[in-house]
Amino acid sequence: MTMKDKQKINGTHKDFDKLVDKVPMALTFIPVLKFLASRNETLTYKEFGDLFGIHHRALPSYLRILDIYCAIHKLPHINHLVVHQQRMVSGDINDPYTPSFHDQLTEQDNIFSRDWSEVDVPHTSSVYKDMLKVVN
Repeated sequence: MTMKDKQKINGTHKDFDKLVDKVPMALTFIPVLKFLASRNETLTYKEFGDLFGIHHRALPSYLRILDIYCAIHKLPHINHLVVHQQRMVSGDINDPYTPSFHDQLTEQDNIFSRDWSEVDVPHTSSVYKDMLKVVN
């Protein structure tokens, strides 16, 4: 994991307890995100939230779990396929760890070019272990 990845996910430890309960639901996002990647498409936070019955403002904490998983396993950050309606990129513009617009477009190209059929949905226990790596 690069220093940038560690810095990006470093703030997670304070929210670890809140994130743990969200892991099972976050893992259900992966097949939809893989489908989007195969079609070179994105969905807005609202569209994605509506699919899962989650308010769009609650989605970032779920997507954070996938961000951690992708960072630890050196995968393109598939969670970046969920984007803001106007800016068409993911993340909080005020967060210093949110990649720039250009970096996110490059990341989306990496996501689209990846063969996601070889990436399985991980078990919740392995994601919990990944999250613990970030905390320690």
